[in-house]
Amino acid sequence: MNYPLPFKKLYIEITNICNQRCAFCAEGGRKPGQMYAGQFSRVLEALAPLGGHVYPHVLGEPLLHPELPDILDICRAKSRPVNLATNGKLLAEQADMLLSAQALRLINISLHSARDKGPEAAAGLLQDVLRFAKARRGERPYITIRLWRGADRDILSELSRAFPGMTISPRSGHEAYKLAAGLFLDLAEPFEWPVAGSGRWSPRCCPGLSGQLAVLVDGTVVPCCLDARGELGLGNIFEGPIEGILSSPRAKAIREGFKSRSAVEPLCRGCAGKP
Repeated sequence: MNYPLPFKKLYIEITNICNQRCAFCAEGGRKPGQMYAGQFSRVLEALAPLGGHVYPHVLGEPLLHPELPDILDICRAKSRPVNLATNGKLLAEQADMLLSAQALRLINISLHSARDKGPEAAAGLLQDVLRFAKARRGERPYITIRLWRGADRDILSELSRAFPGMTISPRSGHEAYKLAAGLFLDLAEPFEWPVAGSGRWSPRCCPGLSGQLAVLVDGTVVPCCLDARGELGLGNIFEGPIEGILSSPRAKAIREGFKSRSAVEPLCRGCAGKP
């Protein structure tokens, strides 16, 4: 293999269907669909040489998936840690299942969608998150509450009251606070999905195809989790080995470009990076 191993992040989109319409989210323009447990198992097996944590999303809400417990069991059986992102709307309903999932390492819970619906919705979701955190055995799964910088003062005030000892944990581009054991608050700048031709690229090292990749719900392999429309499709994981997909001329050109801090694809040149 002529690419670095192991990868750090493997995004596997188990559904592109969502129960919210967040103002900041990308319109995928793809056919709605789900990757069922048997298909997921095939994908995970195909990606086994790459290593990495599993992120069961690109677009879509993972907690909507009817076979999510089976998918998490597959990850446990294959010793693959799972980092899950959710809008939190189904958190209370799915709490028992999530708390018993041994593969689940981290849950990133976005308050952005609730915040869009007003302070009461955001406050209600925050209470669901705190109840979920309290119900854990120990500090696993880790929980990160995500908000944009400039978030509602009411939410931040409530967190300050609930966790008076919270401490700052600096991260690049973020304000990250430790609230309690295994519970964190992450504040970042509002995110913009990449748009081809927007010219937002600034020279930097991108982990696409060297530290991460994404598999969309239909099996299309793309360089990273920011290709919501599948514009940079490199091949289909159900139709050929991952080694061949990552060794294709297009994949090689993308990877070599990132190594020299340049972007060869228009979509990449329209990317400001992940917050």
